Order: sequence, then structure tokens, then C-alpha cells
Amino acid sequence: MQLKAKRILINSFRVALLIFLSFLFGTDARAGKIPFKSYTTAEGLAHDRVNRIVRDSRGFLWFCTGEGLSRFDGYEFKNYTQADGLPHRNVNDLLELGDGAYLVSTDDGLVFFDPRGTANSQSGEPPLFRTFRLPPETPDERPSGVSNLLKARNGQIWAITSLGLCRLLRAEDGEWRFEKIEGEAWRGKNLELLELIEDRFDRLWFGSQVGVFVFNPASGETFLLPESIGLSLVEDEQGRIWSGGGVEKAPGLYLFDVPGAAVSPVLQRRFTTADGLTDTVWFNAMLKTSDGRILAGIANGLCEFLPEAKAGELPFRVLFTTDIVSLAEDSGGNLWVGTATRGAFKLIRRGFVLYQAKEQPPYGGVTSIFAGGGNEVFVTSSHRDLLRFDGEKFSVIRLDNIKSRSWGWGQLDLRARADGEWWFPTSAGLARYPAVKNFEDLARTPPKNIYTRRDGLF
Repeated sequence: MQLKAKRILINSFRVALLIFLSFLFGTDARAGKIPFKSYTTAEGLAHDRVNRIVRDSRGFLWFCTGEGLSRFDGYEFKNYTQADGLPHRNVNDLLELGDGAYLVSTDDGLVFFDPRGTANSQSGEPPLFRTFRLPPETPDERPSGVSNLLKARNGQIWAITSLGLCRLLRAEDGEWRFEKIEGEAWRGKNLELLELIEDRFDRLWFGSQVGVFVFNPASGETFLLPESIGLSLVEDEQGRIWSGGGVEKAPGLYLFDVPGAAVSPVLQRRFTTADGLTDTVWFNAMLKTSDGRILAGIANGLCEFLPEAKAGELPFRVLFTTDIVSLAEDSGGNLWVGTATRGAFKLIRRGFVLYQAKEQPPYGGVTSIFAGGGNEVFVTSSHRDLLRFDGEKFSVIRLDNIKSRSWGWGQLDLRARADGEWWFPTSAGLARYPAVKNFEDLARTPPKNIYTRRDGLF
């Protein structure tokens, strides 16, 4: 119990350090790993599994969940469920059409969604939802599932369905129909298709259990990349494609160079846990942020690619760990993370910074923080170390003339700013140090006095 209490106190001080430095310096969240706020069913989210998060042109965030669709306006959620006419509880994706309406993919068909409509309309008024199901290929078959939706740059809408890749066509009467695409490379293979994106050459990329297909809708030319299954896909600023692996087939995160429209992409590199990733399987989401960062959402953590990493440094760092399913960015540049069981997290763009590894105190945890002059921040460890943060880096000294700096857990360290003297609690009493010219001189300076119970301390 005592050990647990100590750990809680150390963690509390670490969080305090993050918050303090954040407000003091206004630092960027690139090194951050603490969610600013979480949103679950307790806050009004339809379900705590968030399959996908989509931002529309009005700035609304739409959460495709395991129990319907949730719209977030920055303050509260508006939920749409089966009670409002959705054909299935599990919503996979949402696509804005540009006329105030949306397409919604569910496990039981494609849904035309008009927020201006009436739920379960029986009076001839425009309905809130209209469902369009896939045509059966055999009399006994009832295909229904629609997963990913994509609007290409030329305006064509594509969908990954239980039938495979489909082109979506809208008739003049508002009816939507599915046109199945039978590519030579995947014809008759009964594949389960995964993520769907468009590259800079207007080609479609979609994953499958046999590899990633690169399909040119204009020419029909197709390339198969067997190295990765494409559980998640994203194009970076250089036009390269990142492809996340699955469970047994092609584990790892794959980076493909895309040299031209009529040329097969080339595998550039495969990343694993040896490169800083939290795992090599279940890359559920990939995201390129508005400032060009590449984020990988894995089933056990969120990782950021570090393009400036030097030789010998890890190219990925872990931002935080949780069961990630989806990633998105809002209009303010804040990161949103959808999880399998914990709802969604919002990470503010300018917020927390976690200093760790070589920047952490070398011995013990953080026990207290106090401000110095200017931008200085001083941090003490649970042993005899005192760290000074100058706004960019830490410097550390050890008070060698103190046998044990700590007398317990949760104590404060003091520095008298008026006269420059230092005050530290120790196992022998409260130590008072004279003012020194340089911070490093404190390590070689004996205390002026050590106050004990004889002096009135308790």
C-alpha cells in the first residue's frame, strides 16, 4: 500500500510538470502524450467504440460508432441510431456529398442521410435516412456490408463493400446503385477488401488479405503489392504511401515510393518495433496531419514518425498507449483518437510536453517543481538531484553534501527568490544554502544551516 501511494505521488508530480511547463512556455504538442479531454457515452457519445471520425466542411465532427452516428459541434453530441431509421447499429464511414446530405456506410447497406429530413417519416416528408442495399449475386445471397467510402478528385464515389470494390452511381430520382468493379488482378478471388485511398496519380489503393492493389480506373491497369495487406493506408507530403500490416500476414508498417502513374510502386522500407513502434500488427488507422506529420494508430498505441531522426535514433516515438481504431484532425488542428472501448480522445494542438528518456531525472521520479527567475523551472528528484530547465534543455547537479535529500513523499522544495538563497528538506532537517553565482556552484557549496526540531520544526 505504501509503495502504491509513492507511485501515485510521483505520477502526480509528473503530470504537474507537464501542465506547468505547458502554461509557462506555450509548447507544441509534438512531444505530448496526454489526452486533453476524453469523450465517452457519459458525455453523450453514442457508443464507446469509434470506428471512424470524419470532419465535414462546416467543421462538425462525425463519429461512426458501434451504436450509430454521433455529430459533435464542439459542445455536445447529436446522435442518430436505429431508432431514427438507421438500418444497422454499426456505422463504418461517412462521406459528405456537398449539398447538405451525406452517405453513411453500415453493416446493412448504404444510407443516404439528410439531416433536414424526418426520422421514420410516414407523412410523405423527406426521410432522415434512405437505405440502399447491395444486389445479391446468387438467389441465396444477401450481401449487405459497406465499409469504406471515398470521393475521388473527379467527383466519382467509390465504396468497399462485401461484394468488393464498387462504383456508386446516383440516378436522377435520387436512387443509388452499386456497380461492381471486376479487375483482372482480383477477379474470382473472393477477397475481403480493406482500406481505400486515392494517390496523386488518381489511382485507387485498397488493401486485401493477399496484398495491396493499385488500380487505375481510367485504364484498368492494376498492380499488386504483396508485401503489405493495407489494413490502413495514407499518402504523405512526398506522395509516398504508408501501409499498415495485419495480424499474421505482412506484419509491420510499410513505406512505398510512388515514382509514376504507369509504374509499379516500390517498397522503400518496413518499420517494426525495433524502429520505435508499439507493435507490428493491427495498424487500424493512419493519418497525415495538416502540418505534414505521419501518425500510426495501432491497437495498443499512437506513434509518430520522426523524419528528422538521425542515424542511431529511432524513427518513431510513442505518444501514448491505448486501443486505437481511428484518427482524425479537427479544423483547429487538434488530434482526435477513436478507440475500441474507451470512446474518443481530443489532444490539443498546443498543450502538454512530456520530457522523458535522457531528459528525465537520472535517479528516481519527479517529486517537486518550482519556478525561478525568467523562464527557469527547477525540478527535484526523489534522491539528491536538482534539475534546472532553461526553456530548452535540462542541466542537473547532485547535492553531494546531503546524505539523503528526501524525508518522505510529497514534500515541497523552496527557494527564497528575494535574496537568492535555497531551502531544501532533507532527512537531517531543513537545509539553507547561500546564494550562488552559478547554478552548478550549488553542488560544491555547503549549507549555511540545517534546521531541526530544536529550531521549532515539527
